[in-house]
Amino acid sequence: MRILLSIAALAASFAPNSSAYVYKYDTDAPIFSTMGLSNHVIAVGYQATSPHTMISGMQFWNFSNVANGHAASFHLWSDPNNDGIINNAQVIQTVNTTINAPAPRGNWQTIVFPATTAFAPGDWFYVGISFYDPTFSYFLGGNDTTVAANGLSWTIGFAGPGAGDPNNLGSGSITRYDGSGGANGVLMVRGLTPDETSAPEPGTAALAAAGILVALRLRARR
Repeated sequence: MRILLSIAALAASFAPNSSAYVYKYDTDAPIFSTMGLSNHVIAVGYQATSPHTMISGMQFWNFSNVANGHAASFHLWSDPNNDGIINNAQVIQTVNTTINAPAPRGNWQTIVFPATTAFAPGDWFYVGISFYDPTFSYFLGGNDTTVAANGLSWTIGFAGPGAGDPNNLGSGSITRYDGSGGANGVLMVRGLTPDETSAPEPGTAALAAAGILVALRLRARR
């Protein structure tokens, strides 16, 4: 019985912490799209809480397959002033890739950053996407009608040709999704902790558990 409990515990340790999502404000219910220009940043801010102070990735809800295959950059920003104001946020992790939204009604896209970043409890950080494509005149991102706290969810638009500088968000036109600027709800961007990005596939966990069980049986026969 103890062996079985040990194997069950081992398998559980490999399972993704699907109920966690510590850094999210949405209710997993995208309601409408966020319209932007060809040069835009979408970002959500969080404060690190103990013991979940390590950030290794993010999730972004691509509302529609209209954007599927277009180039985008996903970022993790720090807050030099630690004041919860995104204007002077500085990029510390970036993944340059393409939008993955094959489903007609959209889906979550998971991004794993090159390195895990450690924050102190109380530190502000931001996760989001920057997008520039002169051939693509609008951008769709999931927006949950759940209202977040003041100033935690933003879109930043940039004028002129070329991509906006993700290290100079204050130079763009910033809209807060708190109702004060005519935009309601919360943008569906989540920060991910290591246990939410690095869990192996269920098959891997089953094989590992089976291997340990065989080893224990062989040891018992000796």
